[in-house]
Amino acid sequence: MRYIITFIVCLVVPIPAFSSTIVVPDDYATIQAAIDQSANGDTIIVKPGVYVENIDFIGKAITLESEMGAVVTKIDGNQTGSVVVFQKGENVDSILDGFTLTNGNGTLIPPSLSEYGGGICCYNSSSPMILNNIITGNNADFGGGIYAEFSSPSISGNRITQNTTTGEGAAILCYYSDDIVIDDNVINRNSTSEWGAGVELIHSTSITIVGNIITENVAVNNGSGGILFARDCTGDITNNIIQGNTVASFGSGIDIFFNSHATLTNNTVCGNSANKGGGLSCRENSSVAINNTIFWGNTANVGPQMFLNTSFAPSSATIDYSDVQGGQASVHLASGCSLSWGSSMIDSDPLFVDSVYEDFHLTYDSPCRDSGDNSAIFETVDFEGDPRIVLGTVDMGADELYYHLYHTGIVIPGGNIDLKVVGYPSAPVQLAWGRTVLDPPLATQHGELHIWPIVWFGYAGKIPSEGVLVKPVTIPSSWSTGDIAPMQALIGPWGGAHSQLTNLNIVTVE
Repeated sequence: MRYIITFIVCLVVPIPAFSSTIVVPDDYATIQAAIDQSANGDTIIVKPGVYVENIDFIGKAITLESEMGAVVTKIDGNQTGSVVVFQKGENVDSILDGFTLTNGNGTLIPPSLSEYGGGICCYNSSSPMILNNIITGNNADFGGGIYAEFSSPSISGNRITQNTTTGEGAAILCYYSDDIVIDDNVINRNSTSEWGAGVELIHSTSITIVGNIITENVAVNNGSGGILFARDCTGDITNNIIQGNTVASFGSGIDIFFNSHATLTNNTVCGNSANKGGGLSCRENSSVAINNTIFWGNTANVGPQMFLNTSFAPSSATIDYSDVQGGQASVHLASGCSLSWGSSMIDSDPLFVDSVYEDFHLTYDSPCRDSGDNSAIFETVDFEGDPRIVLGTVDMGADELYYHLYHTGIVIPGGNIDLKVVGYPSAPVQLAWGRTVLDPPLATQHGELHIWPIVWFGYAGKIPSEGVLVKPVTIPSSWSTGDIAPMQALIGPWGGAHSQLTNLNIVTVE
């Protein structure tokens, strides 16, 4: 007898998971309710308004973003905890994008009795993306703006301002947090009664601090108003403007402390003030390698530009292709410490556009233009995204002189700002602004055109000998908070062989 055995094969076909878009307050009245009901992969869009609540991502891989940007979309923590918490292993698929986070006072992390992360608290191996937020008016014992512990957040494109701590890290404090990326943020006017008013890192490695503007932060007691590497930290500090920070003791601009090691490339460190090491201090068995960096206008009782010191083990610094005001005489070198001073150092006024008003773009005649070391650069763009090498040799400092449109001044209805266009002397400039931004931009013979339709287009003049054209503008009194004016410039005649469209510059009313 023959037996016929039939095999029935069941094919299990996975059913694709579809992501959803949830709108607050249309679908749910609160942001937290929307998070609670969301699934991994969902996007939550929040309409303009003020939301008084404290947010917890509860481990979800979701995108939480504002519909109209941070200026008009606020989450108020009501002094009842951190405004936003990541505490359940969130990763790069957990995204916080485009909010004003304010009035938070931190999270109690047991067994400590202190409060951490007034604006944002990340712990328990949480590594979210923190993008394009305004983090302001928060306070905590540690990490007034952002606190990270055993976590690796990416912190990009935020404005972190006027946060406070009674302990350490007024703006950002990272503790035992490796692979930290802090890029393209404005970090200013934060204050602490202890250490680290700007960016403080403790027991952290593989740190990347690039393209930030770190200004006017105040540490009353110790350890840097700008950037502090403390206790076994290693990382790269590149393309940053570090200006006007103050501290009562060491290294107001940058402090490398206690067995820590940093590489500094293409930074502008200016106008910082400390008791010792106004621009930089390197102490207690630490080391720093510096290239293509400007130290100018820093002040201190000892070592106005740099301070190398030791209590138990010597520290060391190597520096080349940099502009240091006062030369080696401005560096305090304690007994046993070492300083390697390169042959391509200069001591010349960098000729910034307007350092009094914190405009640290280079002018055309700056001695820092085309004076750096190409082999030292880490980034292919400067602090604002312009190409890092333009005419064959890299510039010193955070800025690379290149066609660029930007503005200075506070953008308020009826107020005045300056539109500024960087370029080569005698080039004609035509300015344009539009209603919307082209995404993707339109490719033209002169580069990418970002705005359309063009509402206004006109001749603005020729770039003067210093390489920067300034055009004063009055913001219409009829404009409201959150209104935008996307702007772009054409440098050179239309059809000219060397004409160039600049970057997009978006003027946003505050």
